[in-house]
Amino acid sequence: MDKQMKKEVNRTWRRSLFLQASHNYERFQSLGYLYAMTPTLKEAYKDKPKEELSKAMHRHLEFFNTCPQLVQPILGVTAAMEKKEGNAAGEAISGLKIAMMGPLAGVGDSIVYMTILLICLLLAVTFGMEGNPIGLLLCFVLWNATSQTLKFMGTRLGYREGTKLIDRIRDGDFVKRFSFMMSIVGLTMVGGLICQLVDIRLGLDVVDEGETVFSLQGTFDSILPYMLPLLVTLLCFWLMKKKKVKPIWILLGIVVVAILGSLAGLFAL
Repeated sequence: MDKQMKKEVNRTWRRSLFLQASHNYERFQSLGYLYAMTPTLKEAYKDKPKEELSKAMHRHLEFFNTCPQLVQPILGVTAAMEKKEGNAAGEAISGLKIAMMGPLAGVGDSIVYMTILLICLLLAVTFGMEGNPIGLLLCFVLWNATSQTLKFMGTRLGYREGTKLIDRIRDGDFVKRFSFMMSIVGLTMVGGLICQLVDIRLGLDVVDEGETVFSLQGTFDSILPYMLPLLVTLLCFWLMKKKKVKPIWILLGIVVVAILGSLAGLFAL
């Protein structure tokens, strides 16, 4: 890795520290991701029309969400792809981001937060139970040292492996096939999360002498488990794609329906 490349990698790493600074409930970490990628994009498209840079920046404003400590490999790979192929590999870049953010989010939650952070917090608690405040300082130092090491090394690893990946791209067929495969993986993972993230339970039950005689929720579950979360997700997708309804209005609508439905006894709390 030459001096110029190291400078770019370090700059991307520093900017990635602000990934969560502009977190929002429409596209989550997309603004922070674009902020980290901006210097690389400007360098990659400096000799091209401004429309090309605008297209690349708009691409990185797509929905993105993963573990903040493990986002750097994705940044490194996409940075290398942008510099090597640019907008010609736009679909592959988007597909790669979708395919990588899910697994890294799962790994990050289980290893980074549920293991590393938990150990640091237990250390602080152990010292705190003895009345020693040094545990809080040790927790802060160990957690940040581990977290920043993961981020720094992840950026370099992603950039190096991304360059190797780009060397395999020879024609448009590879880009299309790669993008298609990554899209399938990403959509499969998103679909699998519906039953975990969307929780809808109906409260319309018929009770006789303390026993439930009829349960509407049980009827739906007997036909197809998690039918209602699936239908609501498809409805939101249809509203955004077909009716061009802004996500913020869909979110507000869900909140209003949930409150009114709960007050009316339609939904179980």
